[in-house]
Amino acid sequence: MATSPWPRALVPFRSDQYRLLAGSFALSLVGSGIWTVTVAWRLLDLGHGSAGLAMVASTTTAALVVTALAGGVLADRLSRRNLIARIGAAKAASVATVVAADVTGEPGLPQLVVVAAVLGGADGIFFPAYSASVPSVIPEAELLAVNSIESLLRPVMLQAAGPLVASALIGLASPVVAWAGTAVAFAGSAACAAGMRRDPARVNPPGGGLALRQSVADLRSAVVYVATTRWLVATLVFAVAVVLAYAGPIQVLLPAVVRDHAHGGPEDLALVTAGYGTGAIVGSLVMASTLMPRRYLTAMLLMWGVACVPLAVMGVSDHVWLMALALSICGALVACAGTLWGTLLQRRVPHEMLGRVSSLDFFVSLSAAPVSAALVAPAAEAWGIPAVYLVAGIAPLTVAVLALTLGGLRRDELAHPLR
Repeated sequence: MATSPWPRALVPFRSDQYRLLAGSFALSLVGSGIWTVTVAWRLLDLGHGSAGLAMVASTTTAALVVTALAGGVLADRLSRRNLIARIGAAKAASVATVVAADVTGEPGLPQLVVVAAVLGGADGIFFPAYSASVPSVIPEAELLAVNSIESLLRPVMLQAAGPLVASALIGLASPVVAWAGTAVAFAGSAACAAGMRRDPARVNPPGGGLALRQSVADLRSAVVYVATTRWLVATLVFAVAVVLAYAGPIQVLLPAVVRDHAHGGPEDLALVTAGYGTGAIVGSLVMASTLMPRRYLTAMLLMWGVACVPLAVMGVSDHVWLMALALSICGALVACAGTLWGTLLQRRVPHEMLGRVSSLDFFVSLSAAPVSAALVAPAAEAWGIPAVYLVAGIAPLTVAVLALTLGGLRRDELAHPLR
């Protein structure tokens, strides 16, 4: 990599296999970004308000959490290429039903909840399969660059490109066209995966098939490893607390805050959401040319904690630009921390159980999100939106400090240097 004429962050794109894999990942994120803005605005138009948004958001996340553990086992036992392709096709087909409903009348809340469940459950299988595929299609020396690319693609496609496309399609045409754009993006994701010449190598041979006993044994071994690894336990407990604090305010309250407090429209919601993506781009580019910090666990947790502090602004501001600025700071620090986390997993977790540990991380980290989404609307009604956002801004940093001091992470990172 040192003698390559390519910038370090772009070296993995020399591989056509990685280009297809990254393309599938990017298009899946674009589709999810279009869906998020379109379903939020359509629910508000149909008069369902924050309660409807909470139901859709909590259903999506709950379905993702439910399938995450199975996704890790499937990624180690089945064809990852076929898994990713079939997941993309299923997501495209589910959104196509919403297109048909909006053409003939209007989609009902129950239908949108069902489609949200399909999309969330599909992502619970997609992401472990994608994560487990990466080390199989690129050299180990390029993993840090890939983590930077992934940190870049998530906000660019999910929080910037997808919402901007949704805003343009809704404003220039109609929600029906935006739904159709969502389906096309998911279909493109499936096509990229199907176009890969070879299947990324599986860690475990498929000889055991999907026998329940073998699948449970695979999962149990990963659970035992995580439960007996102190730095993993401490960071996952931290992640649960952080997600519980801020997931609901961002997923459920943000559209209503932009519309009711800032008197904005779909384009303003897209602008605020794009602020997060813009900040994450900057953070990812910085991390692409930065060495692993000596105090990597300290840096990672403090970045995540400080990243949430600007959310306190969201509850008291009525300016779209200030909301976008707050989320851009949040996005930059979250991207930096996420890049460290991905590299940390790949360097300290045994390769033979990386897929399952990744799915366990996914499961535990997101387990509090449905609870947060379900509780945030009644919490806002009882204590007010400013109080909810204040807690979202302060609580994560407090928990980060406690995790570092009580979890023994500062000693662990010195005992296991990664530089």
